[in-house]
Amino acid sequence: MSEQVWTILAVLKWSEKFLRTKGVAAPRHDAECLLALVLGCQRLDLYLRFEQPLTVAERTAYKKLLGRRAQREPLQYIIGAAYFMGMKFKVTLHTLIPRYDTEILAETVLARLEQAEAVLDVGTGAGILAIVCAARGKKVYALDISPEALAVARENAAAQQVADKIEFICTDLLTGVNIQPPRGIFLVSNPPYVTPDEYAALEPEVRDYEPRLALLAGDNGLEFYQKILEQAVAWQDSLRGVFFEVGWRQAEAVAGLLQKYFSVPPQTVKDLGGRERVVYTLLRGA
Repeated sequence: MSEQVWTILAVLKWSEKFLRTKGVAAPRHDAECLLALVLGCQRLDLYLRFEQPLTVAERTAYKKLLGRRAQREPLQYIIGAAYFMGMKFKVTLHTLIPRYDTEILAETVLARLEQAEAVLDVGTGAGILAIVCAARGKKVYALDISPEALAVARENAAAQQVADKIEFICTDLLTGVNIQPPRGIFLVSNPPYVTPDEYAALEPEVRDYEPRLALLAGDNGLEFYQKILEQAVAWQDSLRGVFFEVGWRQAEAVAGLLQKYFSVPPQTVKDLGGRERVVYTLLRGA
């Protein structure tokens, strides 16, 4: 951008074209979000201020953020936040960015949550599933192998005023979890399920920035479903239900694993595209 008078509208038009050449999927939207961040206003407020010129300091700050987005760094990481189920969550390079698919998992769990006494969130990440369950008044055990992710989850729980309802545990899946679980636990998980071939084909925003630890899985993406269920058998007397988000080609295989370990016919929930995204089973013994 040259040293001319750059109004908000002019900057946005230039930025939209620039980001589009870099392969950004929603260039105008992202440009608006970044400029609103620099100006300390709401995105829609920009439309009332189109003719306002930017100061040199504002342009300098904006260009730095725009450059990061041009490198395909996710908008949510640049801003430091993402929304899930209408709630604002902090996200960092140590946590996955919440997606709509996981809202389907959350909605499936919440619709049946009155049947549970507590929730075991395996691989909590930024804490989104743990927090939406805790916000409904349930005791939650939030597990993750990443101390950095758990630190973010704790901040999010405090921000949503549910920290007193969640116990955060740093562990590998269910390994070494030493709690006295109540009967009637829902085990909930959005585990890594991306195969190496799928990972190589992901958009740069995901492949180059989001944590590999939370994405990649062996055994055709089934590695962590298998491991979780192997460990969950020891909790069988306490479990009331098991809920998984799955990759769009994994529902049948994950349903088979649930049937194998718990001998109860599982059920599936489809996303808006008609793909099975959640596999769950309710257990009668708890």
